[in-house]
Amino acid sequence: MTESTRSGRRLLRLGGWALGAVAALAVLGVLLFAGGVVWLFAVALPAHARKTAEVERDMARTRGIEAQAALTRAAADGSLTDDEIHDAVGGPVWDVRRMPDRWTVRTELDGGEAPVCFSYDITRPFGPGTSVTATELPTCPPITPD
Repeated sequence: MTESTRSGRRLLRLGGWALGAVAALAVLGVLLFAGGVVWLFAVALPAHARKTAEVERDMARTRGIEAQAALTRAAADGSLTDDEIHDAVGGPVWDVRRMPDRWTVRTELDGGEAPVCFSYDITRPFGPGTSVTATELPTCPPITPD
């Protein structure tokens, strides 16, 4: 075999190795990209959605506790109007049941994926000694304004 034939075969072998290495790198790149996409959609985005939903529920619960304090302040002057209730609960979805010894206000607050509902028991007569008890409801009942 001549020297040129050997160097030609060596060159072909080297070219084959180089082509194989490039193909292997391309396959590795595609696998890494596909793995990244699977991780993004299977792990990262659902975890972010869960965290966002938790934050939104916590914010709704905070608004519910703030509404309790606002209802207490509103009733302290001796009266409690629908406008004061609306301002206190801060949402469009609420109702009130008026009984002689207490009123019950139920409200639905936006909690992201699912609403957060509260019931407030307000003792009567209204005045500085009025107490408002807040209860977070496990499920939201149908709320129908009077």
